[in-house]
Amino acid sequence: LTTLHMRPLVREGKAMSHKLERSGVEVKALAASCEAEHQAYLRGCLAIRDLEKDRAELEVNLRVDRAHCESLQDQLDKLETEVADGRSKLVSAERECAEERRRFSEERKANEQL
Repeated sequence: LTTLHMRPLVREGKAMSHKLERSGVEVKALAASCEAEHQAYLRGCLAIRDLEKDRAELEVNLRVDRAHCESLQDQLDKLETEVADGRSKLVSAERECAEERRRFSEERKANEQL
């Protein structure tokens, strides 16, 4: 092959080399982009795992709070029953007291008339 025949081959080789360099740069850019997307995906997976853990803890806390609320409601119901019983006893005692006052007053009037 002569130099004359080699020039087009050299130009074609240089063009292919340049094309390969551009392709290599594009591949590197694509690889970097894929890596960035993969890292974002991993961060998303970790965030989801953390959220699921938080959700599980909140569900446990909710069950505990509901049980505590039921316990407090039971205590409130008992106290309301005790208050109602106390009021009933108070009303009975007030009636007895009024009846005793009336009897005492009648006895005093009867004694004064004697």
